[in-house]
Amino acid sequence: MGYHRSYLIHDLPPFTVIVIDGLDECTDRDQQVELLQGILRCIDQLGSSIRFLISCRPERHLEKVFDDFDLSHSHRIHLGQSAEDNDDIRTFLRLSFGRICQDRRRDYTMSITDRQWPSDEQVEELVDRVSGQFIFAATVITFVDDEPKTQWKP
Repeated sequence: MGYHRSYLIHDLPPFTVIVIDGLDECTDRDQQVELLQGILRCIDQLGSSIRFLISCRPERHLEKVFDDFDLSHSHRIHLGQSAEDNDDIRTFLRLSFGRICQDRRRDYTMSITDRQWPSDEQVEELVDRVSGQFIFAATVITFVDDEPKTQWKP
């Protein structure tokens, strides 16, 4: 039987940060809520030597949990909510789609159409959906540029 050691709060270094990245990506919403509630319930008991950094999209069920607790000692940072961020993402998407379209016209994949691809409405929908997160926009471009996909018909 191997050696097992339980770690208690007093075993931790003087200042510890526990990072929970992508809480909203857990598949079960109930588990997301349960985990967040558990952390927030015991946060005052842990003292100032333990800090939590929790990242998640602003999902309604998680926002409600945060709102239900007194978090006067916490800081919320909303990322990617500015018009400038959206302008940068819009520019990136248009330039990237333009390059893809030009490359596809050269290899005849899109040579049969003269209309703009994707449409302004489709670009705006993507800008809204990426919620200011550049990595999401870059992933979309990588996916589309990989090979012609039927879901992106001109």
